[in-house]
Amino acid sequence: MSGTGEYDNNNDLHDRMSELASSAVSSQGNINVELQDQTSEIIDLLVTQKLDDLTILVNTNVDEKTANIETTGVTPAVGNYVCFKEGTAFYQGRIQNVTPIAGNQYTIGLDSLLDYPFTTSGGCALTSPDMNVDGSVTPVVFRVSPALLEAGTRWDITRMMLTITDSSAMDDGKFGGAPPLNNGVIVRVKYNGTRKNIFTVRENGEFRLRAYDVSYLDATLGPAGLESMGVRRSFNGQDKNGVAIRLVNDDDPDEFQIIVQDDLTVLDSFRVVVQGHIVAD
Repeated sequence: MSGTGEYDNNNDLHDRMSELASSAVSSQGNINVELQDQTSEIIDLLVTQKLDDLTILVNTNVDEKTANIETTGVTPAVGNYVCFKEGTAFYQGRIQNVTPIAGNQYTIGLDSLLDYPFTTSGGCALTSPDMNVDGSVTPVVFRVSPALLEAGTRWDITRMMLTITDSSAMDDGKFGGAPPLNNGVIVRVKYNGTRKNIFTVRENGEFRLRAYDVSYLDATLGPAGLESMGVRRSFNGQDKNGVAIRLVNDDDPDEFQIIVQDDLTVLDSFRVVVQGHIVAD
């Protein structure tokens, strides 16, 4: 190669290309890839049961903690959650107080500052994250989805985490502190109208098989003197499933689902959070 940085002849160019090609391929014949951190928006959401649709009555402002909403008939209650969605923005917050306006219209106080100026074009749902419900007669479905956002929005879910609290001691042969379930809790994904079951759990020990990261706290360490357990299940990473769970908002929006098929009202609490990120274009 000449001092000007140009290759003197085709042989020099061929040698350089061969050198680059060999450095890009591992000894096993795989292409070497340089991993970089992403900078897309984080997803960190409770998986919730939809209680009712809602709309926003008055435009909101960033950093407000109240909103005027209208449901289709269900009265909001302290401890319920709301989700707001508009464009690519989404918000999830706990209702702290409720003031009736008229009919199905309410002013709600929220636990979290609004992080987007949601308008009357936005809305979503009144929800509950509490999975200690009775699903023994009719299964209860809890969801996370990019539905109602811009068409084509894609979310990658990389892991799920859950907590259960109960007044009874816990071990691998129970579900929380209750006897093993008859039917089990299903972790499932709805892809473009089709369903894919990931796993079903009937007792705590099966979480150890499916997730491995399982921990117990006795009543001396648990919240309010209750027994508690925590579980973490990661999906991506080569030592795990090796893939994220991609949810797409299209004509039939994808959903990450938790389905309760038994009576779990004996539990003090049962909640699941999913984490991941928005897929950047």
